[in-house]
Amino acid sequence: MDQLLNAVPVKVTRDMNDALLMKLSLHCFRCSRPRHPVRMASRHIFLQQHWNICGEEVALVVLRILNGKDDPAMINDTSIVLIP
Repeated sequence: MDQLLNAVPVKVTRDMNDALLMKLSLHCFRCSRPRHPVRMASRHIFLQQHWNICGEEVALVVLRILNGKDDPAMINDTSIVLIP
């Protein structure tokens, strides 16, 4: 696998990836006027407080949607329930 990966030219450097992830995280943290204040505010707070845990997965889901591999409608149907 390493031999194969070494043969593929790098298009996105680690610094470029970090910059893109930073832009995505800033977008997630940007305050906007939510349609349903309580539900939307809780999502923003969750992402802000737990970005280091879920940020990579959020970025992967966004990329799958942008690449046409997933339907963006699933985002509206997704609820996260945390049970203590």
